[in-house]
Amino acid sequence: MIGAHMPATRFLARFGVVAAVAAAMAFTSITGGPPVAASPCVLEPTSLVATVGYRQLSIAFVAPLGTITGYQSAVDGGSWVSAGTASPAVIGTLVNGTSYSVALRALTATCTGSPSLPITATPGLEPESPTGLVVSASSGSVSVAFTAGYQGASPITNY
Repeated sequence: MIGAHMPATRFLARFGVVAAVAAAMAFTSITGGPPVAASPCVLEPTSLVATVGYRQLSIAFVAPLGTITGYQSAVDGGSWVSAGTASPAVIGTLVNGTSYSVALRALTATCTGSPSLPITATPGLEPESPTGLVVSASSGSVSVAFTAGYQGASPITNY
């Protein structure tokens, strides 16, 4: 018997979780202490942080433990789609100024993990920097030309 009656004894316990419809068993080994159930799959990604972009969200996260083969995302409770193999997951083809709820889940070779808590973000709110900067000097003055960046949710009023 494994228990409190053997305080000075170290022991190795092996146990398995058997699904009623599956013949395979997942074993976990422990040394000392009471038996604990084997985890059937990986945990969810945590600490999600969204960075907004033009028509996209970049979701950084802390990966769960385990041998992760990829990630999936679901936008606004929709279908799960591939989201790459590492942080950050980039969610594209979104509408600027629209709020989205995004959840992530991890995949292994044998299972699909639990979904993360969703994060809500709105793409395209931040203005982008101007590009194509050209500076010209003439007769004691300076002229600056550029291509305006995406203005975001509000018109740009000053550079």
